[in-house]
Parts: sequence; structure tokens; C-alpha cells
Amino acid sequence: MDYKQTDMELSGAQAALLDSRLYPADGPVVIKVSGRCPRCKDDIPVWSHPLVVVAGVADLDDSSLDQVAEVAREQGQLRPTGDETVDMECRCAGAHPKQPPGVSVGCGARFAVDVTWP
Repeated sequence: MDYKQTDMELSGAQAALLDSRLYPADGPVVIKVSGRCPRCKDDIPVWSHPLVVVAGVADLDDSSLDQVAEVAREQGQLRPTGDETVDMECRCAGAHPKQPPGVSVGCGARFAVDVTWP
């Protein structure tokens, strides 16, 4: 499939290709989305969408996220319920001809995943 920038509205079948989970489940500080791109169907790396801001940190492993959740819980900053839209774009490692200069991953699809909890 050729690279093409595409804004997508996901159908039910396309949304089913993606799995979203809250981490940690008992007091989320991040939404993790994984699965397959709804356009090219290639596997996409886990996409993390923070629900709290941690200054000066790029990527946090699960152990660090647990620590962030504990501090947020102590400070009353966790959201026991929520409705969040995660804006994503394909970052698959599949080969997609016609990628523009500087683009080395993905098919160009952009889409949003709606996550509601509990």
C-alpha cells in the first residue's frame, strides 16, 4: 500500500483492530493503545497518551508509571472516570512506497480512538 496522508473516521471493524487500556488500571495516568493500523493493517507500536503531566520526562516504563500514579493518587490528581480522545497516526514498520522525504515509518493514516472509563 502506498503512503498517503489520510484522516480517517473509524468504522466498528477498524476500531476493533485497536486495543486500548488504562495504566495502571486502578488509577490511570496513561492510556496505551496497540494493535494494527486501520488503513494498512500493519502492527503499530504501543502509543501512549498521558493523562497527567510529568515535567522533564520522555518515555516512562511501567515501574515509573506506577510511581507517578502513586504520587498522583496521594495528591488527589487521578481521574476515576473519564472520556478521552487519543489522536494517533500510523507508525508501523511496514514498507509503504511514496513516503515523503524525512518519513520512514507509517502509511500516513491519522485517526482518533475514543476511550471512556470506568
